[in-house]
Amino acid sequence: MPETILEEPPQGSVVAIDWGGLRQEVWVSDRYNFGNWYTTDARVTGHPTWSVVVARAQGRLLTLLVAADEDTYRLGYRAGVDAAGHAVAETLDEIRSARPMRGPERG
Repeated sequence: MPETILEEPPQGSVVAIDWGGLRQEVWVSDRYNFGNWYTTDARVTGHPTWSVVVARAQGRLLTLLVAADEDTYRLGYRAGVDAAGHAVAETLDEIRSARPMRGPERG
């Protein structure tokens, strides 16, 4: 059985209760309202804290999806954009080189 996350993850983290299940709840730690967690997957009142998330997860799997500081997110996003741009450029090059030449060859 997996260990339960007891210690509150850093601000800006994302956790899920029953990730991928029918009763899935995704919770986000508010970076601007320190100590509060929010979800659109369940009706909750007020400003839920980590203890509310842990209590709702009782008997279900609580999964840490994202735990990192803002610089890590920024670097990951930039790397993803660069990788996607590189993949598009490679695909275009492959298409251009696979296309039969039309007309006289130019040297």
